[in-house]
Amino acid sequence: MKQEDIYIKHDGSVLEVKIGLTKFSNDYNDYRPQQSLNDLTPTEVYFG
Repeated sequence: MKQEDIYIKHDGSVLEVKIGLTKFSNDYNDYRPQQSLNDLTPTEVYFG
């Protein structure tokens, strides 16, 4: 997470980092398939 979002994109305020982390978390859980989950997203696995 640090390498993909915080270190690359944010050098400003705490609010900017919080917004960035929220966006990263949503993208990771809702749109990024995971190999360990048979190429499904965590949200797809959770909600079946």
